[in-house]
Amino acid sequence: MIILLSPAKTLDYSKDFNFQPSVPTFLNDSSRLVKGLKSKEPKDIASLMSLSDKLATLNFERFQSWSAAKKIGADAKHALFVFKGDVYQGLQAEDFSKGDINFAQKHLRILSGLYGELRPLDLIKPYRLEMGTKYKNERGDNLYQFWGDKIQKNILKELKENNKGTLINTQNNYITTNYLNVNYQNMQTIENFLENLKNKYQLSITDRKCLLDTFNECGIDAFAETFSIIMKKYQSEQVEQGLLPTMPIVCTDGNLRSMKEYHENGWKSTQS
Repeated sequence: MIILLSPAKTLDYSKDFNFQPSVPTFLNDSSRLVKGLKSKEPKDIASLMSLSDKLATLNFERFQSWSAAKKIGADAKHALFVFKGDVYQGLQAEDFSKGDINFAQKHLRILSGLYGELRPLDLIKPYRLEMGTKYKNERGDNLYQFWGDKIQKNILKELKENNKGTLINTQNNYITTNYLNVNYQNMQTIENFLENLKNKYQLSITDRKCLLDTFNECGIDAFAETFSIIMKKYQSEQVEQGLLPTMPIVCTDGNLRSMKEYHENGWKSTQS
């Protein structure tokens, strides 16, 4: 079993914990990312990450002082105890026994824009770099392209080593979005699909009435299922006309509140 968590924006380096640290698996890749980021001015970081001037300056200073830490220091500590978001406060990791820490080190992973994948005891320096950042780098136009399938392959390897193939993806859509960006790019965009649906493959009056009646009489769950069936039918019609065969939508929420859509610059997560 591997449990995936998102990193937190709030960091706390005020406490020390007596656990043997580990080194991030992709630390060399992190160094290559930071090498490019060190050339950015605060105004560039503000634009890149949509930050205020104050936060941009803070993260400029973080990149300038960043190093590939392999020993505990005042600004190099265990990832599990540094992150202070709601999920980490709920974990109450500070109260973990040695056995709890050993279990977490084997089964808990944190997905990071800078470090790729972190184990709980991996040492991290202060940083802020979200996976969705459109940072042009030596491997592509964004961090998804920089990391490619490295993280995915490593997690699958760890699952195999654990002898159980259970992956619990908590509060993080990176694996799904990254997987789609790497493996499913040969398709029409959502804009093209909707344009065809609007002008060439319009919903019939019968289908529109079916959707409206389903929503009014049975609720959003039944509507979502019916909508999916009808969209597949119209996608099939487009396929028969020689258009690209894969529908550019992946629904990750039964109530259609969250989905992945394919645009000209790749797959993106959307929230309704």
